[in-house]
Amino acid sequence: YVIAPDNYLSVMDDFLTWKRRQGYKVFTRTPSELGGTANAIKSYLQNAYDTAEVPPAFILLVGDIDDVPTFTGVSSTPATDLDYTLFSGSDYFPDAFIGRFSITSTTQLTGLLQKNLPYEKFALSGPTSWLNRGCFPASDDPSYWDVAEGTHRYVIQTWLGPLGMECDSIWGHSGGSGSDIFNALNDGRTVVDYSGHGSETSWVGPEFTQSDINALSNTDNYPFVFSHACQTGDFSRSECFGETWIRASNKGALGFVGASNYSYWDEDDAMERGSFDSIFDQGYYFLSGMIQKGLYAVYLSYPSSAEYYYTMYNLLGDPSLAIWLTPPQAMTVNHPGVVTSPTGDITVEVTSEGSPVDEALVCVTNDSTSHTAAYTNSSGEVNLTIESSPAETLHITVTGYNLIPYQGIIVAGVEGPHLSFISTDIDDDRTGDSEGDDDNRADVGEDIELIVNVGNMGTEQANSVAGSLSCDDSYVSVVSHSSSYGNIAVGDTVANSSLFTFSVDSEAPDSHQVWFDLTLTDSADSVWTLSFPITLYAPELRVISSEVDDSSPLGDGDGYLEVDESCSLDVIVSNDGGEDAWNVQGQLSSLSPDISVTSSRADFGDIPGGEQTESTPQFVIHIESSAVEFTTYQLQLELTDDMSRTYVETLTVRIGSAGFADDVESGPGEWNATNWQITQYKYSSFSHSWYMGTPLFFSYPDQQTFTLTTPQFVIPDSAIFSFWHLYGTEIGYDTCEVYIKIEDGDWIRIGRYNGLSRVFKFSSVDLSSIAGGNNIQLGFSLTSDRYIHNMGWFIDDIYVGPKRTGELGAGDVYPPCGLPGESFTYRVTFASLQAIEPSQTYVVIDGHQYEMSYYYGELETGKVYRYETELGIGIHNYYYLFNADGKEIRLPATGTFSGPYVGEPLYRFDFGSSESGFTTAGSRCDWEWG
Repeated sequence: YVIAPDNYLSVMDDFLTWKRRQGYKVFTRTPSELGGTANAIKSYLQNAYDTAEVPPAFILLVGDIDDVPTFTGVSSTPATDLDYTLFSGSDYFPDAFIGRFSITSTTQLTGLLQKNLPYEKFALSGPTSWLNRGCFPASDDPSYWDVAEGTHRYVIQTWLGPLGMECDSIWGHSGGSGSDIFNALNDGRTVVDYSGHGSETSWVGPEFTQSDINALSNTDNYPFVFSHACQTGDFSRSECFGETWIRASNKGALGFVGASNYSYWDEDDAMERGSFDSIFDQGYYFLSGMIQKGLYAVYLSYPSSAEYYYTMYNLLGDPSLAIWLTPPQAMTVNHPGVVTSPTGDITVEVTSEGSPVDEALVCVTNDSTSHTAAYTNSSGEVNLTIESSPAETLHITVTGYNLIPYQGIIVAGVEGPHLSFISTDIDDDRTGDSEGDDDNRADVGEDIELIVNVGNMGTEQANSVAGSLSCDDSYVSVVSHSSSYGNIAVGDTVANSSLFTFSVDSEAPDSHQVWFDLTLTDSADSVWTLSFPITLYAPELRVISSEVDDSSPLGDGDGYLEVDESCSLDVIVSNDGGEDAWNVQGQLSSLSPDISVTSSRADFGDIPGGEQTESTPQFVIHIESSAVEFTTYQLQLELTDDMSRTYVETLTVRIGSAGFADDVESGPGEWNATNWQITQYKYSSFSHSWYMGTPLFFSYPDQQTFTLTTPQFVIPDSAIFSFWHLYGTEIGYDTCEVYIKIEDGDWIRIGRYNGLSRVFKFSSVDLSSIAGGNNIQLGFSLTSDRYIHNMGWFIDDIYVGPKRTGELGAGDVYPPCGLPGESFTYRVTFASLQAIEPSQTYVVIDGHQYEMSYYYGELETGKVYRYETELGIGIHNYYYLFNADGKEIRLPATGTFSGPYVGEPLYRFDFGSSESGFTTAGSRCDWEWG
């Protein structure tokens, strides 16, 4: 049942025809003819449910609430279409499935239909490997992030992973970002499932907004979006987040399910699990069925929340649409092309990969008065009774989950000759006008000789039959298009007397289906147009791995790529396409002057479809002296084959031996920072550090988790991880945490800090239990609750590698300014994980060395040294100079610190018992006098 205004129905003909051919009885009404109000529309649907021969099973509302009004729900839910489906009893369980194309113009509707129809028909352009991929962003909420991640893990590990799908785990709590979601969508994902905070216009963390949706370029790769978040589906607004997904033309999504009110963590968890359980346990592949099963899981687990959930979670999309999870399989459908009687029974047989297909829906219709549909049995067969007019063309459509829809023609009630398509024979050898690999398939770049077999299913012979072949697909050019078929007797099958020929474009995508039309005429001027498909096959090359080898004589053989070193690069290329790639050549180039390619060409030979091979010989690159340690550089590999197809892949190499070091003096580099910034306000070593907090105010927000992660790097054997940090948090509540991620594993917490450090402290973690050669990442996060804050977290001098002799940090002088004759104290911290005592402990003030004395602390956590002195008037400069085990250690490494300032005061203020004319400002007005 489709409820839509006239102007929208006028652009829905193709969509409605497709639904009829699938097997649905389709009924359309406009809101105005039903009375215009939500209650009037509900009355029409209720009456149909009570009295119609075909009651509502699926209801599609077309338009925003100004076109088709909605209801309000419990708990002030601003928009719900649930009431349209409540026909029996007083409960809130729907008696039909419902969805809404929430658009505001025919342009938006046309764009949405252009996304839905090719998807349902599986008439997709380009490779379909994106149907093997899903995207699962999870919340950065400081308290409930593990609920969102746990739910996603359940779905991925229980269902999608075993199915062979690749799923993105974009965890906001661990540094996953909106750009990760953006890049994944542009790469193509069949399903996107977000769990976290939301608003009417965005996902909050990882943040993804309406502007991000409108900036996507995922043409022809449209996912379905599950949004387990507050308010993202509030279609009572002019345009909510969910509406943006479906209204975006040539981008965005097919459909969206989201809440129009505030949702809850545990209930969302139950709903997501129930939705995916329903697919694999119960076969609910269609969108509205998945959603209803998810809501029923909420009812079973949290019955007090169930009505609220049924009310607020609405589908913006076609309720009957089935989601593809992995690319579907082709069907073979056997049915008569012609039946002599306009009425009678036919048998249809459906198989896939040689096995019968159970419960495939078979429909035969003339798009108006004749319509019959039924499901196949376990033998893949179904008997249908057809009723038609003489010589009428009937459309037969077969659909089933994970099966490419079949569309064919049956002509009923034939009198006289009637010609039908029977089969094709493809000749792609190297004789005659054909040029190919002789595999009897149409592959890219080939010249094809084609036989089209035609049968006469009528009651009389067709005489002097001539055929003309045409195709309007841009990837095919018909060269020889005319041929005679001669006389075709009743029941005979005849091939064209001269071969049709066509050429396949070298850029045709793999598995692309091309439709040809063969127009036949006979001596009686009868005309038949027969349509048939041919699938094109192409290689699809991609790099699956690249590995550096710095063994002699090119390098030093330590397994790491270093400055002024050469190495070979071994690249493995896979062919994911349906056609072999012949004589594949690779050309490597550098995208940076810091890397030169000294051997740029390699041969990959022939790569059969579904196989892989490595480069011969290996590429050779050289790292220039200008290259920066611990930096990732990009190379570009251009692959070409005998068909002149070109594939461009980007490779990355990381410079530097195993380990990581960053003194935060060279900018953010490849760090991934969410609300962290580099500051000069406080630091351990001159003159920058990472800071989590709000600049100028030097505090941090309520109820947030902010993450900072390193780029991935290789860990050496027997490594330690150290850093200097200063933190100020609400004691017992707000926390600073350190995490590690090994390869593609989960983030593991390895450190936690809370309260006030007051000065920069040295911290370290023993990573020697992790085998050298593993790729790791490190992460820092600050999590806050409500109300009480402090200044935040400063991090400096991050290091992963072997234990160092010693290091200096946290150098300062106090007070930073003062009067002549006042005492000033210089302090610095020396740490040695090798437990080596310093033999020299100097502070150098204005060029003069002064020995510092031990104050407190231990070597492994930092010994504090100090020197106290009076200073003359002026601005002074200083640095620290220690020696340990014969190694000189200086802080800062170059230059000097400035301070203190010594002089007479410019002004004096005695506050006494008043504010003395001062004004106060602060985020919480928390200055006070006294």
